[in-house]
Amino acid sequence: MIFLIDNDGGELELFPNPTGYDYNEVTLPLSKNKLIVFRCDALGLNYSYRPKGKHMALQSWVLDVPSEWKDKEEALRILDGPEEPEGRRNNVMGVCTRYPGLGFEVQAYWNMLAAGTDTEVKIPIQRWDTDIYYRAEHTIGFSMTCHGANLQQSEIEMFDNQFFGIDKREAIEMAPYMRVMLEVGYEALHNAGHRRSELKNWKCGVFCGDSGSDWDGIHYTMGKDLDLKLAG
Repeated sequence: MIFLIDNDGGELELFPNPTGYDYNEVTLPLSKNKLIVFRCDALGLNYSYRPKGKHMALQSWVLDVPSEWKDKEEALRILDGPEEPEGRRNNVMGVCTRYPGLGFEVQAYWNMLAAGTDTEVKIPIQRWDTDIYYRAEHTIGFSMTCHGANLQQSEIEMFDNQFFGIDKREAIEMAPYMRVMLEVGYEALHNAGHRRSELKNWKCGVFCGDSGSDWDGIHYTMGKDLDLKLAG
């Protein structure tokens, strides 16, 4: 993140890293008292700061625990919690999460749990209109609650279809949880050290749990003509 304290104009150019998502390059005009937050890891963006005249900016990063610290803790067995189980172990090499309560990525998910949040928010209008379908008193045909644990709308809709080689129409017709599964799955692989260029024709097992979705019913009631594309 960069806080622009003072400047006489200029511009900040953001461009994707070689191993990052297929972000578009963007040029932002510089102005005083502005905070710019962007993802700057290997999956994110790099930048070029070009101010005019006298200028002052404050830059900071939100960092993960250094890998060498994690390796040292593992080597010295400096671990909190219950004792390790004996017998065969499966190594978890990479993890990524996306849960309600801003539980996007592992540390954010842990922070949400540690803070004791219930993740409940008022149902956003993009899901359904509480003014129409909610009643505080029990009424047949209406919901008695207007709160729920929901992902942020941006975490569902902001999908980079080009990164995954999916055309725009198919991306629109995909169930939201399928798009989320692709994003979270790739980030878990990335956290394990794999890169997109190395994963083509890579042989591995993929196991998914699916408890169902209302998406097919929504499309049916809308009467849309879907192009069903099944992998197999």
